Amino acid sequence: MNILDSIFFAAAGGACIGVVMCEDDIDGVQYFIGPAIGRDQTVDEVWIAENGDRFPDLAGMALFHK
Repeated sequence: MNILDSIFFAAAGGACIGVVMCEDDIDGVQYFIGPAIGRDQTVDEVWIAENGDRFPDLAGMALFHK
């Protein structure tokens, strides 16, 4: 899975939520949302792409202006 873009939001109490835009050969572009672990951006992106919940496609397109 190829990570194309990501965006992170600070939540109350110092938590961070990320949305990741990914692409693969079978499913095309997909969006995932999940908590950021906070190690670094690349680690957080991979973790969210592998463990996050699906984010609605239309909301993802609007968020990333794609």
